[in-house]
Amino acid sequence: MKKIFLLAVIFTLLFSCSKDRIAIPPSVMVEEADLTFVGDGETYLNRVYSTVYPLEVEIPEVAREWLSINVKDKYLEITTQRNSSISPRSTVITLKVPGRSTTMQIKQSGLPTRKLPITSAVASSEQPDGPASWTIDGDYVSMWHSRYSTNSTQGQNHTISFSLEPGAENLDMIVLYPRTEPRKSNGRWGQYLIYVKGDGTDTNSTVPGNDDIWKENSLGSVDSEGYKLMYKGDETPYFALPHVSSIVLPVSVKNPTNVKIVIKGENYLDPNAGASVGGFAALAEIELFGKIN
Repeated sequence: MKKIFLLAVIFTLLFSCSKDRIAIPPSVMVEEADLTFVGDGETYLNRVYSTVYPLEVEIPEVAREWLSINVKDKYLEITTQRNSSISPRSTVITLKVPGRSTTMQIKQSGLPTRKLPITSAVASSEQPDGPASWTIDGDYVSMWHSRYSTNSTQGQNHTISFSLEPGAENLDMIVLYPRTEPRKSNGRWGQYLIYVKGDGTDTNSTVPGNDDIWKENSLGSVDSEGYKLMYKGDETPYFALPHVSSIVLPVSVKNPTNVKIVIKGENYLDPNAGASVGGFAALAEIELFGKIN
């Protein structure tokens, strides 16, 4: 009799539990939702927690050439290839299970860089209290300013050139620091061109970039001094707050010796022409960097 009663109790408990059972909602999450990899590339195992399966991983097509992910049991095996650029890169991947999804950000640093010493700076014109040499003095407040003059002169294009210390292996990035005084925009750049002299810069070649700026000068062309046009920039409109411009060259220049920047000063009365503010040109500091291969 006791056995029959015990079986009845167990049956009742099992039946009542099955009726009141609460369904577990689908969920998926990862241990690290924001990962940063070194520029040389590496592999990392990231733990996945999920209540349902199968698990699918979606990688944006633009990132598939440098990022791969394999599902291994309860882990994601994430592998990044070597980043050959000094520019960092990133992407967002999506993890999907039936009824639920989540995202994870993958970032990779660019290759490390070294600062290249600059030995001299020479400009097409300068103020006595704003010489070109102040762009390489390590002071981010002092600045070079083109010569104050009549409209016909200040409206001309401005040039400032830099000589590198011998022995630089490559040039990959140029950092420009504008004048910093608040509410003073005189000399801020509109359109500008960056020329570089080094190995192979004496012949025309194809250089990627926006060639629609300042169309009379073509990217990859060589000027009469043997400089190759490597970059075209446009900092208009002028009312934007001053900001540091970090320019990664589309093509690394081997054994660089000189850098020349031409700032548009003509048509200074027409901001839509891309000229500098007031037709002048100013620059607080410049820094040059080359990647460490």
